[in-house]
Amino acid sequence: GYERLGVRSCQSLYDDPRSFMEAVHPDDRERVIADLTERRNGRAFAIEYRVVRPDGTARWVSDRGFPVRGTSGEIDRYIGVVQDISVRKMADDLRRRQDAADAIGRMALGLSREFSNVLGLVVGHLDLASFAARGGKAHASIAAALEAALRGVRIARRLQSLEIGRAHV
Repeated sequence: GYERLGVRSCQSLYDDPRSFMEAVHPDDRERVIADLTERRNGRAFAIEYRVVRPDGTARWVSDRGFPVRGTSGEIDRYIGVVQDISVRKMADDLRRRQDAADAIGRMALGLSREFSNVLGLVVGHLDLASFAARGGKAHASIAAALEAALRGVRIARRLQSLEIGRAHV
């Protein structure tokens, strides 16, 4: 698997089985070393981590295997399979990002509805105050506040229509 990934040759692994650690992404090495330490118990293993190719590109791999015991009963070696899972990891990451964006969208929709409710009260009271203050000194200020509140209502409605339109896509 490492050879097909372009990470290491089979011969390099036969010559030095531990040389594969050189290809493990620096951010994943500690976790892989901990897994290797755990393998001393003689059980099968399965771990996912990144490897870095000689050209510097990183790929995600699934590394699974089991121990092979020699004639003395001691673990002689491990046999395993390394599979490139980069596409699946990218899809998982994209799905997580989409879920986060959806959650933000739902939150924004809820906030815009709450904002609309509050502004509805403000508009109603400003409308009453404007009617009562007609011809008075405060009428211009109340009219300006009413216009600002109505602008807020339009903005909230636009946000809601964007979210509703997005839900139909």
